[in-house]
Amino acid sequence: MEKNKRKILVLSNRKSEKQLYWQVVFEWEDEFENYFNSKIINKHSSELNGFLDRIKRKIDTIIIKIRDKYYNNQKDTFFLQFNMSPFQQTWRSNKKYIVPCVLDFVIDKEDLPLFYANYAQNPFVLISDLDAVFYLKSVNCPLKIYHFPLSISDKYILKYEESRKKYDCIVVGRQNNTKMIKWLEEYAKQNSDFVYVYRQDNSDFSYYTNKGEFIGKIKNREQYMNLLSLGKVGLYTTACAGKGFVTPRFLEYLVSGCHVITSFTENKDTDFFQLSSMCENTLNYEHFKEQMDKFRTQSIDVMKYQNYLKKHYTSQRAALLTQIVFNHFNNIEE
Repeated sequence: MEKNKRKILVLSNRKSEKQLYWQVVFEWEDEFENYFNSKIINKHSSELNGFLDRIKRKIDTIIIKIRDKYYNNQKDTFFLQFNMSPFQQTWRSNKKYIVPCVLDFVIDKEDLPLFYANYAQNPFVLISDLDAVFYLKSVNCPLKIYHFPLSISDKYILKYEESRKKYDCIVVGRQNNTKMIKWLEEYAKQNSDFVYVYRQDNSDFSYYTNKGEFIGKIKNREQYMNLLSLGKVGLYTTACAGKGFVTPRFLEYLVSGCHVITSFTENKDTDFFQLSSMCENTLNYEHFKEQMDKFRTQSIDVMKYQNYLKKHYTSQRAALLTQIVFNHFNNIEE
């Protein structure tokens, strides 16, 4: 077997995870499938109840045992699996032929031993947050870990059309930074012609304008990305559960041709994504107002955006994974 001929398959949760935020992961999986010319294997459904579903569980268990027996002896094949949190991993995935990638690495120090145990059999673990990678190394994590940053699917190509920019500002998702929202509301009070779009609190992805117009319900990625393309400016913050890692939304704003007004705490992850070179860290309302005044009438720097985005497409991460696999297993075999 040649050392660089290992096959990479994708073990997907798409059969069981129906939440909208998982769809970005499934886009990555599709890109990996295309890049590696492999295939996506669907995991068992986690929503199994009743007599028939108990039978399905038993069948799942038998299938997993057969899969274990086969792939445990296949040194040239492994599965990539995305976990939304460190605790999504179960015994079904704690296998030496599965490489998990943890996306939102938020964990208390006292829970680290459980994390180590849940991933002990995997050959190595991919972590999307660079700050978390450095943290794990600082506490002498016994697992072999590699940085594997988030990305944007190659199918999204920046096609800036100023005529499509219908709204001054787009605010998507839950807003953890109440300071930014207060600045937005204050700006709208001072500028009667200013129109922004927001998601109604606790809604089923229903979006409205500050003028009371109902935009619609976002049900899939196509509708979501189309909404972003209609905005001149996007508000973005890295704050999430007390952590400051960069999320795909930053890349989504850029590929949709939005100026981005941000508020973030500088760390290794924000440095990796070069947030300070792509946008300014907004510290007060006057700074917010200055940027909004400018961005409402100014086009984006298309060349700057394109040069930035080409470093963060999913195909670039697939190439990175190829290199990680090559280096990791070659070091073991040598």
